[in-house]
Amino acid sequence: MKPDFPEFMDPRLLQFQQDAGRCLLALENSGFDFGDPNIGKWLGDDSILNLPETGYYVGAENIVEYVGFLASPYFGRLPYGSGHGGTQGIPISADGNECTFLFVSITTFHMNPVYTGKDALSYDTTVGVRLKFTVTDASPEPQTIKMNRMEVYYPRNFLEAIFEDLYTDKVAGFICENMKNKCDSVFTTDNSYTSIDQCVEEILCLVPAAGNGANLDGKSMGCRAIHGAFAADNNNHCPHISFVPKYDEGCFLKCQESKGVSAQDFFLPQELEFFAKYSSEYGLGGEQWGSPTKFPVPQ
Repeated sequence: MKPDFPEFMDPRLLQFQQDAGRCLLALENSGFDFGDPNIGKWLGDDSILNLPETGYYVGAENIVEYVGFLASPYFGRLPYGSGHGGTQGIPISADGNECTFLFVSITTFHMNPVYTGKDALSYDTTVGVRLKFTVTDASPEPQTIKMNRMEVYYPRNFLEAIFEDLYTDKVAGFICENMKNKCDSVFTTDNSYTSIDQCVEEILCLVPAAGNGANLDGKSMGCRAIHGAFAADNNNHCPHISFVPKYDEGCFLKCQESKGVSAQDFFLPQELEFFAKYSSEYGLGGEQWGSPTKFPVPQ
């Protein structure tokens, strides 16, 4: 027998609401935190992280490494978002245990003056994310999920600003020191450098970021700043910080030519509007970011 729904209640909508509620409960109970250094516990070998301006990363190990950039020495402390108006979210799809949600919040970044040369430099920025995940717990109060795909949105002007502030001799020196100490063949053989100063001079000839000033996958100092931080612990990134083109072991050529991808290529206009509306409500306006921060540092 079919349930006796009121005339105005579409049973498909009711099922969606029930599935969405279960999805959200599982997400909350799992404790998922995008900024958690141990984010790998929610990921699998086929999980995907996509930040349009930098690229996409597959597998728990690669995603953990790229999320770890937020703990790189360029930042004075880990980014934070508590007390910034909270997180708003809406369900995009919910079908049994398969879930897609859109979230938006404000995050504060504090830069390390050692690398920027500027004291107390900070930013507030809107951050959007689309999460596609599977509830892996069949209980009525699900506790576990597997994150399948994460699409991350930052305002392009914010990315442009932050990597312009990292366009310094100190950052170039950090990249070149890591190249010399961790990637000797790239430093001496591929690029024929004989000194750190020679490397720094060449790195500073690059633009801060490519593709209208916000893409971080092309021949830019910003791309090398990212991979230079990784190269300190993982020499698989050595080819990526080379000034001359050099393929890595996976036959990828990085930090040479930008694909020119933007958030508009991955997020629907309605989703971008959702981010923009939230930004306006919480004081960041049409730019969706601001400096210095309006929020106190959490104790």
